[in-house]
Amino acid sequence: MGVKSALIIAGIVVAVTAVVLGVYVGYAVYEGHQLDLSSKRYTQKNVPPILSSWSKEELLERSSKPLRKVVEAHSAQVDRLFQKLSQLGGLKSFGDVKGQANIAYRLGRGTVVTASYVGNAKFEHGEGTVKIRLLREAGEWKFLMFRVNSPIFLQ
Repeated sequence: MGVKSALIIAGIVVAVTAVVLGVYVGYAVYEGHQLDLSSKRYTQKNVPPILSSWSKEELLERSSKPLRKVVEAHSAQVDRLFQKLSQLGGLKSFGDVKGQANIAYRLGRGTVVTASYVGNAKFEHGEGTVKIRLLREAGEWKFLMFRVNSPIFLQ
């Protein structure tokens, strides 16, 4: 095989690799955008029912398996937490959330899709910052973490 043939083969390999990589990157960007949209939509739809009722059942209904285990294991603490947060009064608004979805490809463990968002909530007697993490389970978003920070905890 001559130098010319080797260069042609190397050029073909580089071109094919570039095309495959380009297709992969394009797909990842498209898929990432779709996941951003769906996770944000899920957050905006599913956080208000929890903030409106401070119901552990509302949270459990939307929880991933890992969060469900924690909530069930610490049921009394969650009840006390929600009782304290209910002092904020009725939900007036839950603002636009900021965040994004993330895709992690793990060898031997598959793909893990999560999303993280932060949003501000206004209540009758105060306000709070809601921080959540979502986990994609069987094609559906579920809460992996649900945290509310509010000045009410200083009272």
